[in-house]
Amino acid sequence: MLTLSNPTVDEFSASWLTPAGGFAITNYVLECNPTLISNVSALSTTATLLDSNTQYMCSVRAQNRQGTGAESDTAEIVTDPLPPVITFQYSTADSITLNITVNIGGGFDPFEEYEVNVQDTLMRYPTVNSQTSPITVNGLPSATRFEVDGTAIFQSARSALSATTIMYTVSNPVKDITLDSTQTSVTVTWTAPLNNGTEIDGYNISIGGQFYDVGDVLSTNITGLEANSRYYVGIVAYNPGGNSFLTTVVDIWTDPYDPVITWDSSTTDTIIIVYTWDDNDGNEGYSAVEHRIIRTDEEGNTLPTTVFNPSSDRITLVGLNTNTRYVIQQHLTLENSNGMRTTVVSNVVTAFTVPDVPQNLQVDEESEEFVSISWDPPTGGTAITGYIVEIVAETPVVVGFDYQYIETNDTMAVAIEVASNTQFNVYVQAINPAGEGDSLMVSATTLPLPSGAPETVAVTANTLQIDWAHPPNYARNASFSLVVLDAFGFEIERLDPVSKPAEVSSLQPSTVYHMYVISTFPDGIVRNSLTTRHLTAPDQPAQMILDSLLDTQFNVSYTAVPGGYPCCETTYYEYLVQQDTNYTGRIAAPPAKFSWGAPPNSRCLLYVRAINEAGPGTYSPPLEVITKPHSMGPPSLILASDSTLFFQWSPFDTGDFEITEYLVSISPYSSGDGTLSVEGSTNASFTMLEANRRYTIAVQAVGMGGLGEIDPARTGMMHTAPSKPPTPVSSISFPPTTSEITIEWSCGEFRGCLEIIQYEISWVQSSGNQSDSGTRVISTDPDACEFRYSITGLHINAVYNITVAAGNAHVFGPPSDPVEICTNPAVPDPPSVRFHHHQQAIIVEWDPPIVGGGANISMYKIAWSSAVDSGHKIVMVTDSNHTATITGLLPITNYQVTVQAINGHGISSASSTGFVTTGSGIICTEKPTIKLTVEDVAKMDGVVNDQIVVSSREIKHQPAANKLMPRCRIPHVSGNGAEFHFNLSDCEPLVAFAEDKFDGVDNKTLGYTYTVQLARFSVLNYPVQRFNPTAFFKFHCIFNRSAFVTSENVHSLIYKDFVAMDPEKGQFDLAFDLFTSIYYNTSLTGSPPTVEVFTFVYAQLSYGVETNNVILQVQNCWATPSNSSNHPLSYPIIVDGCPADNEYDASGTILVTRNYQPNVAQFQFKAFVWAGVPDSLQTMFVHCNTMMCDSRSGDNCTDLNCNTGRKRRNLHNSDSSQMVTYGPIMLSNKGTDLCAEANGGCEDLCYMESQSVKCMCKVGRKLNDDEKTCSINDYGEGNKFFSQSVLLYLVAGLSLALIGFSLYKQKP
Repeated sequence: MLTLSNPTVDEFSASWLTPAGGFAITNYVLECNPTLISNVSALSTTATLLDSNTQYMCSVRAQNRQGTGAESDTAEIVTDPLPPVITFQYSTADSITLNITVNIGGGFDPFEEYEVNVQDTLMRYPTVNSQTSPITVNGLPSATRFEVDGTAIFQSARSALSATTIMYTVSNPVKDITLDSTQTSVTVTWTAPLNNGTEIDGYNISIGGQFYDVGDVLSTNITGLEANSRYYVGIVAYNPGGNSFLTTVVDIWTDPYDPVITWDSSTTDTIIIVYTWDDNDGNEGYSAVEHRIIRTDEEGNTLPTTVFNPSSDRITLVGLNTNTRYVIQQHLTLENSNGMRTTVVSNVVTAFTVPDVPQNLQVDEESEEFVSISWDPPTGGTAITGYIVEIVAETPVVVGFDYQYIETNDTMAVAIEVASNTQFNVYVQAINPAGEGDSLMVSATTLPLPSGAPETVAVTANTLQIDWAHPPNYARNASFSLVVLDAFGFEIERLDPVSKPAEVSSLQPSTVYHMYVISTFPDGIVRNSLTTRHLTAPDQPAQMILDSLLDTQFNVSYTAVPGGYPCCETTYYEYLVQQDTNYTGRIAAPPAKFSWGAPPNSRCLLYVRAINEAGPGTYSPPLEVITKPHSMGPPSLILASDSTLFFQWSPFDTGDFEITEYLVSISPYSSGDGTLSVEGSTNASFTMLEANRRYTIAVQAVGMGGLGEIDPARTGMMHTAPSKPPTPVSSISFPPTTSEITIEWSCGEFRGCLEIIQYEISWVQSSGNQSDSGTRVISTDPDACEFRYSITGLHINAVYNITVAAGNAHVFGPPSDPVEICTNPAVPDPPSVRFHHHQQAIIVEWDPPIVGGGANISMYKIAWSSAVDSGHKIVMVTDSNHTATITGLLPITNYQVTVQAINGHGISSASSTGFVTTGSGIICTEKPTIKLTVEDVAKMDGVVNDQIVVSSREIKHQPAANKLMPRCRIPHVSGNGAEFHFNLSDCEPLVAFAEDKFDGVDNKTLGYTYTVQLARFSVLNYPVQRFNPTAFFKFHCIFNRSAFVTSENVHSLIYKDFVAMDPEKGQFDLAFDLFTSIYYNTSLTGSPPTVEVFTFVYAQLSYGVETNNVILQVQNCWATPSNSSNHPLSYPIIVDGCPADNEYDASGTILVTRNYQPNVAQFQFKAFVWAGVPDSLQTMFVHCNTMMCDSRSGDNCTDLNCNTGRKRRNLHNSDSSQMVTYGPIMLSNKGTDLCAEANGGCEDLCYMESQSVKCMCKVGRKLNDDEKTCSINDYGEGNKFFSQSVLLYLVAGLSLALIGFSLYKQKP
């Protein structure tokens, strides 16, 4: 009996009695709802970790070593509900609002309402019940601490009490606020609020829109406020329950700032004061209503108070005494918005009025350079600190000072070094602390100085131009006289009055005179200047004379002029040469000639004049001279050939005249005088010159002054080029490579006078997709005549045009005729190899050689080989064809791959070898092989000792796996992977025909599908076996139903070549052979084999597949005289699977003994010769169209009936069948047809073998012992042909053959 008791929110107790029985109980299993709660050995337990408010249905079972007993009767119990959770939300002075929630657990007992209890230290308040949350409890005392708990009430149960939560009501507002203020602070004092409780934590002061938490105090000082501002103050008390209501707000004003005054400026009777007062932008504070100025004088007497309301911040005090000190202060009356008044007082300022003008200003003394003045102090009581004296000229001055500034403490001043002959204004000002007073002015005039001494400013042989300086600061209209004296001091002339400058004329050349100036001023003052000496110039010489002119150098002479009295001979002569610029020079007297070097091709004007100590005389009339051009620089070569020199020279651009004509000469020259007159050009050429020779060329400019000279050092040495050498040829000893061409050449017939010491080799790529060219100069032995040079670094596989040119030490001759040579193709870069996704193919990628010239890369040969497999393929070149896919390879096999490039010049050497290993796959041979890599086995989760099977059906049970053929099962996985070998029909393949592409051609294919899977089975303790599925692999062999084959025993034009097909595709390995007998056991022999006319030829097509499922269909066969199956001469043998009905053949000439059956097809026909063909050309090729079929595919593969009266449906389909050929066969016309007469004695069929008659019977009959007649076939041992056929058929039904493929084909 099970008993459940003592429930809580998450556990209950369970107990039970021991069941009856003799075996010992090992343990008990308690299960509830229906989870296992506990597994114990005692008779009771506690179920824990349960859901609250949940009903549990429980039972208990006993266990012993025999097993588990039956369940006990069911008992039920409900766990308790969880208590609620209470959280505080907010409170007021007499209420608390809270949130309450409960987890209903399993929800077995429905929830009804909450019950909330509230109590403080004095009493418990009425219980509050509510079905919803939040809950508000009213009627509570303020500022009190409460304990709150609650219970959740369900329909049939009640939860435990919740945890107790502490909550508070808020305080009442504070009372009795008093305020006091300064300019930046307010002191607040208050009385604590009246509360039922005592829980006050602190106070928040509200002032100016901000709250200040001051803690649990009853007075505080709030700082950082603004002056002259109105503030509103309120207080909030707070405790854990929150904030009380704000008290009644009280307002207060902070104190205003004091005004500030400063002294701004003064006059003689006013003072201006500037004041500032910060009213803090009003802010409901005080505003000014009255201004008062309090002042005292120098004796300390208080003057009357000034009351005013200023309109600006500047106050002007008027009616004051001049030059007086005052002490000033401002009183400011203020009033706020409540009408309250107060007075603020400014700082104290000392100010002065400025002084008056000085008294009794006068000039004491005047001279040429100074002025002296004096004055009396101004009136007033304040001490004068100094005076300022300014002396200012009324008109501009030249010499001396026109302004002076003097600071002095005396009542007199002297201005020195002032300008003479100038009127000045003199100003004087007094200074005190208030500043400068007004100035007083008096005028003064300085005395004049004499004028400057007379000076000669221009002189000729008969005149003197005289000038002098005005007296300093000339400003009063003085008059002037010029007095002229001779060399002995006698006055000879007076110019009165005279203006400056003055000219004295009618004088003698080279003569001395003395002069002075008299200045007379309007006030009668006269001043005489200093006396100065003056000299007239020499007389004018006559025109100069040209004595000689050589190139740019010429000599001239002139006539000397006489000197004066009593002194002053001509001291030297001065010449003047006018060219692009003026040139002057001196010539000592008495030589009256000089030489001059002028620029070439220039016009010069020459003058001369005499000079004495007074200066130069007048220039003589001009002499014109034109110079010749100078010698030309050497000409420079433009182009030299073997018979022409084409050259140029720099134009003659010096001088005053344009040079347009030149005279050019050459030497030696064999034709004419060797000169050319060139006009309007600066280049010329001489032709008909000798090759490889030196020539001297000179150029002369033809100018207005004459023909320029020839300077041997400035002639030009030029050399004609060597003649054209013979055309170079490609070197036989060093043929071209991929990047190098070697050429050979010989010297020319005419070598000239100069040594041939170098050759220039030039090459240019003439075709290709790149461009390349170059030039090389090589030094050679001047005595040699045979040369060789190798050009390296050329483009691969490119055609180049190559020339050579001979050169002496100066120039190269014309190039030879070009030779065209091609570099070899290159070895491609090593291939990069990666796997095809079927893993039995290789994709080869390579970098092509550089294509050039006319020898483009036309194809590539890719070769591959392994230890058991090899092959190659040719890839035609396209724009992007630098890859090739190799298919049909063996799985898990190491291959080596190389690439060769082919162009019109041949095939390159092999590239470096690439190495690759194929992956897993199937080898479609006569006995298929499946290979798996270690990685593939790992993908199937296979391990050592696992069994891997081949079967296209899913193997789910161990017996089914064991029923597979042994070769379809690998008992154990080795460390190197897995490998299977089996026959065609083993391992239950899926077989199907399909329309598909085989070798890129639409065709019918025959496919075999094999599945490889891991057969791992788990055997449990009871008779249940579970298959563990893992990954599996599918492999396919696809066969072309048509096979192109030839026999191996034929002419050498036929060869056997393994051709790789696409990945995982195969072709049946057919054998096509001709025999000499009906038993098909002796093949035709010979190379090529020979048959005689009228002899039967026995043909057999077979493949090695020993199975009843794969059917060989021979659709059509015919013979032609050549290996072309389309030859116009043809002989039908089989048509639509049956013997051809040739009207010229006798009955029995063609027989089809086996067709559309497994493994083998057989037919026979009589040999013949072609009409009109010579005996030496009598050959025969036999062609057949074949098709493969598998009877399991659903196709009717054996539908063939060649009986008379039923026409075989036409099966010819050239698109889906494949032609096979045997040949050549030599036809011999030497035999005799022994069957032509009486059918050779045979009852049914007659044929010849080794020139003897052989008989055979039709289908269904057997040959009798006489080997002539036939009887009904009872399938006894006497049947010599068909008994073997049946035996072969039975054997074929027991085994399988080919699933890979080999292709036998005729050589092109």
